[in-house]
Amino acid sequence: MHFVFDTGASDVTLSMVEATFMMKNNYLNANDVISNRQYMDANGNVNVGTLINLKNVHFGGLNLNNVRASVVRNQKAPLLLGQSVLNRLGKIEIDNKKNIIRISQFK
Repeated sequence: MHFVFDTGASDVTLSMVEATFMMKNNYLNANDVISNRQYMDANGNVNVGTLINLKNVHFGGLNLNNVRASVVRNQKAPLLLGQSVLNRLGKIEIDNKKNIIRISQFK
């Protein structure tokens, strides 16, 4: 899946479409559901989402285990790579001229 790099999002965010796909393909199961939670979106609206645990997030050669994510009840919601991943990383460099993001994991 492709995510939007969003430093303002508190969690990794999935829509119901992606979460349903992940359940059907055994990437998620009932034990990964933690609770319902309220989230404030970028427009200031408060919505209910479902807090889940992603067993593994792999991107750019990095593997992170047990990542908190939220499933929003909006089928068109963008996939967001938020702080539940970003705050577990080390140095983040953005080169706008070359369209490159370099991420190094904490040691």
